[in-house]
Amino acid sequence: MIVCSCNVISHHDIEATIAALRDLDPNVVLTAGLVYRTMGHRPKCGNCLSNIVRMIHAIHTDEADKQAQK
Repeated sequence: MIVCSCNVISHHDIEATIAALRDLDPNVVLTAGLVYRTMGHRPKCGNCLSNIVRMIHAIHTDEADKQAQK
């Protein structure tokens, strides 16, 4: 699914970028801007930013749940 139509960035692209950032530094503070910069893009219209923030939050929540289950 395309999340950012201005830059043609897919859900998969964003998830892969978030995973790569986490691999480099597990304690990194993820922001939509950092995700964009890592992919070499800049937000244009900004309509996708809230979706990217939700994706970051969902991944963070999933990781926290996995840690709590251990």
